[in-house]
Amino acid sequence: MKRIFVTGATGFLGQAIVKNLLDNNYDIVGLARNKSSAAILENLGATAHIGSLEDIDSVLAGIEGVDAVIHTAFNHDFAAYKQSCEDDRHIILALGKALNNKSCPLIVTSGPWAIEESHSEQFPRAASDEAALVCHENGARCMIVGLPQVHNTYKFGLISPILEIAQSKQVSAYIENTNNQWAAVHLSDAANLYRLVLENGESGHKYIAVGEKNIPFKTIMQTIGNRLNLPTHAITKEQAQDYFGPYAYFAELSLNASGEESKKALGWTPKGASLLDDISNAVLS
Repeated sequence: MKRIFVTGATGFLGQAIVKNLLDNNYDIVGLARNKSSAAILENLGATAHIGSLEDIDSVLAGIEGVDAVIHTAFNHDFAAYKQSCEDDRHIILALGKALNNKSCPLIVTSGPWAIEESHSEQFPRAASDEAALVCHENGARCMIVGLPQVHNTYKFGLISPILEIAQSKQVSAYIENTNNQWAAVHLSDAANLYRLVLENGESGHKYIAVGEKNIPFKTIMQTIGNRLNLPTHAITKEQAQDYFGPYAYFAELSLNASGEESKKALGWTPKGASLLDDISNAVLS
């Protein structure tokens, strides 16, 4: 039985990956910050390793003797987004160095753009891609999974805090004269892709986890408005910062991509509900 180390193992995506791997007869060691996080993993049937990404030595101690590492942990404080991306770069480089010239795969997480479009000056999250490629070039077997908005009826990636903003403002808004489109993937489909990359991925490659694409951001906000029984209005770019706060940067971006290459390369077949269906059936707090 192969032993897999997972960072972010108690998170939204991490738990889904852990469950998927356990269901497919893998032995899982998950990074846990404390005893309560460790209990979550143990209840799933995984082994907990106490450590923190702020103490990289504690993480490196946990990967001794494992057959693969899946790195999903990320600091989602978008008020400090660029710094979080740079921190992730350093973590990936440290993991890659520890696994250098070993057959143990390292799978890292990034955004949904293609590798040739990965420039951290334009997209800060691409720092993760850049680090992964350095690891690959230095001899580690390193692959990237690019995530769009990962969703079920409880969470929707960046859309979850935007939905909370709409609740708070009592209006669902989008920026006028923008035609930006987003891509998405159901949580279960994303978890399944990580396993397929683990089993058949090629070092230096990026696998885009897009189950559906070309979703207009305006339509996302209209669906949020319908779910919350709120009006949906267009706002100006000048009003966007006041409305969206730290998410204004994303609200006018096209976070679109295609998962066709992942489907062809790995036989990945997304089957989960659509993003708009999950928003329409969102479980509200």
